[in-house]
Amino acid sequence: MAFYARSEEARQSHSIHKLALGALALEDTLSKGLPIQNEIDMLQTYLEGIHQDSMLDLVLSSLPEEALSTGTDTVQQLNQKFNTLRGALRHFSLIPPGVKGSKAEEIVNAWVRRARNRAITEQAVTLLQSYATCASLT
Repeated sequence: MAFYARSEEARQSHSIHKLALGALALEDTLSKGLPIQNEIDMLQTYLEGIHQDSMLDLVLSSLPEEALSTGTDTVQQLNQKFNTLRGALRHFSLIPPGVKGSKAEEIVNAWVRRARNRAITEQAVTLLQSYATCASLT
């Protein structure tokens, strides 16, 4: 019985270490702006060795499809794109808000979508890292 308990403990510990490494790999891929589908698939297999947590399933399933398949813009890329939009946005922001057909929203929509995808993915990475840290301490 003690041998079984010890081997189960070692298996759990190994799975948690793989989860932590998977979260680091996800963070690295995200920092490069690459697609993250492979890392998410690996993380899901690592989570099979750990007690399934519906919160982690929810986080992984809520990642934007665009981030999984094509990646996200890096923070530097988002800053550069915003700086190129700044002049046009400043010009269109002078138009009264009630005027139909304002171009400001149209111009900034793609950037906002990319920034939102980046933020959602970064929050998922933070949560996965926090979960792995907490699980390793218990």
